[in-house]
Amino acid sequence: MRLTFHLPGEQNIIFKDDDDLEEIVEEEEGKCTMFLAWMEANKKFEAGQTLTYAEFPNQFVYDRESRVWHPRKRGYSIGRLNYVPPGTGDIYYMRILLAVQRGCTTYESIRTVNGITYSSFQDACYSMGLLCDDREFITAINEVAELASGHQLRKLFAMLLISNSISNPERVWNATWTLLADGILYERRKALKNQGLSMTDDELKNLCLIEIEKILNSNARSLRDYQSMPYPEMSHVRLFQNKLIEEELAYDTNELTHTNLYTEQKMTHEQRTAHSRFSIPITITDESTCNIKHGSLKAELLIQSSLIIWDEAPMLNKMCFEALDRTLRDLMSVTDQHKTHQPFGGKVVVLGGDFRQILPVIPKGSRHDILASAINSSHLWSFCKILKLHTNMRLLMSYLDQDEGEMKRFANWILDVGNGNIGSVVGDESEVEIPNDLLITTTDDPLSHLVDFAYPNCCKTCQITGIEKKYLSSNTICQADENEDVQQEWFTPEFLNDIKCSGLPNHKLTLKTGVAVMLL
Repeated sequence: MRLTFHLPGEQNIIFKDDDDLEEIVEEEEGKCTMFLAWMEANKKFEAGQTLTYAEFPNQFVYDRESRVWHPRKRGYSIGRLNYVPPGTGDIYYMRILLAVQRGCTTYESIRTVNGITYSSFQDACYSMGLLCDDREFITAINEVAELASGHQLRKLFAMLLISNSISNPERVWNATWTLLADGILYERRKALKNQGLSMTDDELKNLCLIEIEKILNSNARSLRDYQSMPYPEMSHVRLFQNKLIEEELAYDTNELTHTNLYTEQKMTHEQRTAHSRFSIPITITDESTCNIKHGSLKAELLIQSSLIIWDEAPMLNKMCFEALDRTLRDLMSVTDQHKTHQPFGGKVVVLGGDFRQILPVIPKGSRHDILASAINSSHLWSFCKILKLHTNMRLLMSYLDQDEGEMKRFANWILDVGNGNIGSVVGDESEVEIPNDLLITTTDDPLSHLVDFAYPNCCKTCQITGIEKKYLSSNTICQADENEDVQQEWFTPEFLNDIKCSGLPNHKLTLKTGVAVMLL
């Protein structure tokens, strides 16, 4: 169910061209919209006090004729807030709050957090930690400054820029530049053998930016890549030209190697995906190509690459591979016209994956549609050489003979299920009987045992008495992605906040006094 909402006095009114506007206004005045009726229902029904706007349709039903919410007698409905782009201002921030605030009865209650009513929805979002305000990075730099040198702080700031961790780099720069510039004046006095040398704040800022620019350049980046950041006036370099040349020739290659490895480890999952790396369109057709321009850095990277490894290939639509094939043929034709007639422009491409696992998802597609979209249905498949893996590496990591035997039996059972050797097939579905040793049979309450096993932290927290305190995270799409604008529309804040998987912290952290916390 789509849920509408609006700012105070900005509800939509639908009328025909020949309608009398005065009559329309009089008729609509005092009437509730779906959104206003929700706030009225929260005043009337106690059950609504525990629900967000999106959760409301699960227990209440909206009567469009009378414009009133009534308690639901049967069934359920899933609510979805209408999409609002980030650039729309207050209504965007109100939408974020509506995904977490419960039992709101007025607009003021929506922007009230911990008893404090904020002047704007944006300020309320900041107070709940739902928006990136970069305060954590400013605090981190201030804390590290007590132990680290200015040079180390500048490297830290550069790494934050490279990893796209900061949402507003200029704000962090303005708040910490005095710490980042620490030691620069001392180094210049020492280099010029002039202990009486003095510099203005602007000169210190400029030299500090030059130092940061050098660190970024060593990682194939520049301050020009960050629109909000100031760029140094390079004429100041002439004042210390000999010193800078000496430093340029004195790079520590081991340190640079370590820095590059650190940067690679800090890359987000989105930065490593095929759609991001190859700029594959989100909405793809059989004539699509990758959004890579001749002469761009990404084009040069692909031209220089000798091997492309693409894991989990069976999960992607064959048109993704065909789009990359057309793009590589076009890019490689610049160096050799014969490459135009070779698959993937003559590049060696290794596709990894298992067709027994998840195939491409085709909305409302039939079995035939799904199979037709897989890579083995592409014209490129005839150029592929199939190599099969025969050794289960996980079995080699087993330390106990008993563990090895159990894991081997389980691995063989998984293979039999994937090959269709176990179970009965009925139409497009198959039924598989799970072995008893994989079932929970040693407890009187299997469901509670399963919940305790799957969500141990939640169960332990509930068992501890005390007042809960909840902390919320701010989740955003990686700003380095070329398809960021499209992905912001697809992956809304509430979608990102609902993601729960191993290795990724949950959006909501609930703590009580006595709860064990592990810091990584």
